[in-house]
Amino acid sequence: MDTPRKIRQVNYGATAEKSPKCSNCQSMEELKDFFKSEMAVLSGQFKLVLEEQAQQKIQIAQLLRERSEAEGLSSLFPVTDKDELICLDHQIELGNRNCFVKIMTELLGSSGPKANLKYIITDELAMQYNVDGILGKASLKSLSFFYKALLGKTTM
Repeated sequence: MDTPRKIRQVNYGATAEKSPKCSNCQSMEELKDFFKSEMAVLSGQFKLVLEEQAQQKIQIAQLLRERSEAEGLSSLFPVTDKDELICLDHQIELGNRNCFVKIMTELLGSSGPKANLKYIITDELAMQYNVDGILGKASLKSLSFFYKALLGKTTM
């Protein structure tokens, strides 16, 4: 058997101009352009979502870090003696003041220091101090960082 021969394709009357597109091809081009523009919009929205997600991740990590710091610091309370109180004053000076203020504010609750001071310093230690250090007692103001944290001031 003979093998079939390739048929040569010949263009008769071909011109340099492109033939006009059929209506189906034009509508396909319009659809293609529409989808390109929609993809650009979706791509921009996706980038914004990713940026927001990254911001939320940073904020969550910061909150978790603060929570873990606060849990570690809450074990320092209630303070039982003068040396611990002096040490706590230095820790507030060197450490994260906002965490100490937050913990002390939570320990005091809405009742304030008069009712809930026992959760920060023991009653025995409280009897050895007063604000100004009069009547033979030690001054809370001398422990300035502790005193300001007790008052709830974060800027010292």
